[in-house]
Amino acid sequence: MRHLIDYLLAEVSQMYFDDKDFSQKVRFQKILWAMGCWSRIEIPIVIYEDDNKNERLQKHYLTDIDVYGEVIQPDFSVTKSIGDCKSGKNIKVFERLFWVRGVKEYLNAELAYLIKRSISSKAKIFMPKVGVKGVDDQILAELENIFHSEHLMLFSKKYYEARAEIIGQLVDEYKKIYDYMNTRYWFTDSNVSMRVLMTMLKKREFYNSFDKHNKMHSFLLLEICIMLARTLMDCCRYVMSRDVINVEISVMEYIHGGIDGYNNKMQMVREISIPIKEILGTEEVANKILVKPYYYDELLKIIIILIGESSYARDVIRYMELMQHEVLLDTSIDYTQIIGLQYSSVGHKLAKDIIAFYLRTNKIDGHFFDDIFLK
Repeated sequence: MRHLIDYLLAEVSQMYFDDKDFSQKVRFQKILWAMGCWSRIEIPIVIYEDDNKNERLQKHYLTDIDVYGEVIQPDFSVTKSIGDCKSGKNIKVFERLFWVRGVKEYLNAELAYLIKRSISSKAKIFMPKVGVKGVDDQILAELENIFHSEHLMLFSKKYYEARAEIIGQLVDEYKKIYDYMNTRYWFTDSNVSMRVLMTMLKKREFYNSFDKHNKMHSFLLLEICIMLARTLMDCCRYVMSRDVINVEISVMEYIHGGIDGYNNKMQMVREISIPIKEILGTEEVANKILVKPYYYDELLKIIIILIGESSYARDVIRYMELMQHEVLLDTSIDYTQIIGLQYSSVGHKLAKDIIAFYLRTNKIDGHFFDDIFLK
């Protein structure tokens, strides 16, 4: 068994460190961070197909996004950036440019970059026509100087080694949870992902298995909270654009996929309320089961808090990323030094509020992250 675990850990580590483009990816990830993004590297792009024979969804891996970053705006809209890193010499640059443009359009990203050691003047002239920015070694170094990202104490090799080791240890339900967040989550409607993340620990009371002294558990919970925070921001965006006066209804609409989804659900409730009332003597059960999830009241509170502090939303997920660094590296981070002049105690508290919200609604010890929260 020990040999098998060691083999799996080596395989996961190889995913990062045998990648000839890894250095480029991390350098550009640091630049995106310094530009205000929260970010990920190597996000798989997958599609799912019904496998009627085995009665399950079959996953097809298409490609991946080398570097992905998002900036949350004060109105909760999102500015997306993607980076395609290629260090090889035999890259057909024009074919790659059309590939990057296609991924950019698929993701509705605003900014797309091709990071390559050298880019010909001919390619640089063509790049604006397809909406892709070229970053060669010289430009990459200059961007590092401009944004002071070269010495940023984040996304180090040690961090990715620790992350790979944790991921390699995930088994059973833990692995299923991580796999969802690493693949299907990215291409599922945010309102659906929010419902999945809010309820995934309810299965067989899985929330009881989390131990605050277990690094793997802390990492996974923070990963859930990071991905949940992204869906909460999207819920805020919907409320802001739909009806910020009637937040209660707007949040309910978002949960069910918008106005039509909510109206369809209400129609279903009306249709079954009469027989339910005849059996149980009340119609409220149908409304609670079909429309209002158990976490709705707590969700409404956190959405109202986030909207009320919308100008601080930008860095909320970035604070969670720093917390994840602390867990993985067993270290303490000076947030003011990393975030710089943009550091806000309000934004930092919002990140903690979201984590506390998730712990509370999933019956997990509210002191789970005291080592981080009470510094």
